[in-house]
Amino acid sequence: PFFDWLISDLLPSLETELNVGQDPDARILAGHSYGGLATVWAFYHAHDFWGHFAPISPSLWWDLAVPFTYEAETPPFPAQIHLNIGSVEGIPMNSLFDEYVRRLQQRPEISVSSHIFEGYDHYSVIHVAFADVFSSLENP
Repeated sequence: PFFDWLISDLLPSLETELNVGQDPDARILAGHSYGGLATVWAFYHAHDFWGHFAPISPSLWWDLAVPFTYEAETPPFPAQIHLNIGSVEGIPMNSLFDEYVRRLQQRPEISVSSHIFEGYDHYSVIHVAFADVFSSLENP
């Protein structure tokens, strides 16, 4: 329901009321933690509406690591994804992140970049990761 609202109500309102362009390549969807998980979901299920995806410390462990199921079951599609995480978020978060990035890098149709911020944890990484996302858009 959230993404239905986002796609059918919010995006059209932004396009008309704020004169935001309709080009998905000019849009980025980013989120942290569960918001990062939602960004991963949209990467597979709503990739026609955004040109760039930036999950930050995504909760890849959620629902028995369901993002790995999305990755395995989704046919090829061209996309850009920029993933960030802190180096001290814990074994489940960091090991799943590493495996997820490795799997995405095996898909030639997807442009993958990632950054691990040394010494940052799940909460302290938020501001530097968002800055990194926007910097990567300015300097691809």
